[in-house]
Amino acid sequence: MPLKTFTPSAPSPSIPGSEPPPDVPLAPPPWTLTAKLYLFVTGAVSANTTQPPTSVTGLNASPEVLQGLPLGAYLPLEHIHPSALALIDGKPQYQGGLSKIVLVRYSASPAGPYDEIILLGTFKDPNTGEITPRITNIYVSTDKSVWNGRRNWNIPKHRARFEWTETGPHTSTVKIYHPSDIPGPLSSETPFFSAVVTDSRLPSIPVNTSLSIFNSATRLVQPPILPGLYPKDSPLAAAAIGTDGGEGGRDNGWLQTVPVYKGWAKPAYIAGALGEPQSGRKTVVGDGVGFPQYTPWRIGGCFEGSIDFPASTEVGKSKTA
Repeated sequence: MPLKTFTPSAPSPSIPGSEPPPDVPLAPPPWTLTAKLYLFVTGAVSANTTQPPTSVTGLNASPEVLQGLPLGAYLPLEHIHPSALALIDGKPQYQGGLSKIVLVRYSASPAGPYDEIILLGTFKDPNTGEITPRITNIYVSTDKSVWNGRRNWNIPKHRARFEWTETGPHTSTVKIYHPSDIPGPLSSETPFFSAVVTDSRLPSIPVNTSLSIFNSATRLVQPPILPGLYPKDSPLAAAAIGTDGGEGGRDNGWLQTVPVYKGWAKPAYIAGALGEPQSGRKTVVGDGVGFPQYTPWRIGGCFEGSIDFPASTEVGKSKTA
């Protein structure tokens, strides 16, 4: 039986909270984006993966939420949906193994240009039992992308400040900070992610993932999301919407999306630029709060071209209650 195509509920002045914030355009799917993308693989972090929740790490540092994921796999201000934490036959949905770090610079999209960082893990879909990638943590540089990404595809985006600096003909340093209006005790003064990325000088090869054999690698299955845990008066709260529980008339189920990549790819390299907790050596990419303290594999990939992000299909319904 074919899956039902998901259409986000239409905003209406008669439904409080359904309309986008000021200066945020309504950008329904599908999207076609022009991008330069870096993909790197990483294993487990060397530091402890859980710790008692603090005022900085929040409840998302608890073992009950992380379920084997490292600290920083969820932003402390992301409210994890109960259905994403439900055990399957007594076991977590998270399957362990390798994670993926994706850095993207979009020069064109229906939401305008923006930067992005994505953390992907491997999970078991409680609706179908299939093993699929899932985004647990993602930051973008604009509220336009935050609001529309959460509404259209259940992607738990939050706003951050990106600094890309070219340090050579093929090398850039990227530093990512919480925005200046982030509520305390999180800080916007120091980066929560920093790395040096280098494009290989090898020639690129053509890429087209439209064939169905690529679906398992590019497919995303995302649970419904709840409103971000920002104070109501925070400028960040309006874009970090929930998609379940009736807020703003939204009642998303679990959504599956299969992006298509068309362009050119070649090797790329990464080096962490943050200090390790113990030695202080600059080998990790994350601070362990906003992003895990990963030391990625040095060799990854660089892609340049177009990304088609279609409307999702609904693989299951799940309520907050």
